[in-house]
This record gives sequence, C-alpha cells and structure tokens, in this order.
Amino acid sequence: MRENIFKLPQGVQDALAALATKWKPRGIVVSLFGSFARETARIDSDLDIAIEWTGARSEQAWQEFLADIDALPTVRPIDVVDVDTADAQFASAIRPLLRRVA
Repeated sequence: MRENIFKLPQGVQDALAALATKWKPRGIVVSLFGSFARETARIDSDLDIAIEWTGARSEQAWQEFLADIDALPTVRPIDVVDVDTADAQFASAIRPLLRRVA
C-alpha cells in the first residue's frame, strides 16, 4: 500500500516565497531540502530549510531571520541549517539536493 504524500499547503509555500524574497537582498538564500524538496513528505515530516549567505554574516540578521522562520504559518517542526557553517560532509551531501524557494 502506498503511503500518502503531503505537499506544503499553499499558504506555507507563499510565506516561504515571501521570506526568501525579503532576505535575498540581505544576503540570505533560502532553499528546501529533505522530504518536502524531494516531494516524499509524509504527515509526520518536518520542514528542512537551508540557508546560504551571499553577503556578510550578521548575528542580528540571523536572529531576525530565525524570528521570521518561527512566524511561518505551520505546525510542523522546522529545522534550519546554515550550509556554510554546517559539518562539511553534511553540507556536501545536501548541496546537490537544495531546492531554492525563490
């Protein structure tokens, strides 16, 4: 029997796109990875978000970004990974799988 595959609700997709558009000029590129990026998510899947810095890193920007993530309209757990500071082996494994949000 095939398991049900879940997609992100349109409201969450729209909010993620708005978040990516907001942060791109500030030097943060937002991507999905994991089951939602592969379109294999199940009802209990978390939302995996990867960021890459294209500008100067800023602790203030990072904290503001995390606050925006917390405000996303979803009850799913959200994992945020900074690809540039993640374990090198992990970063190498997920880079080819990243799906840019906007």
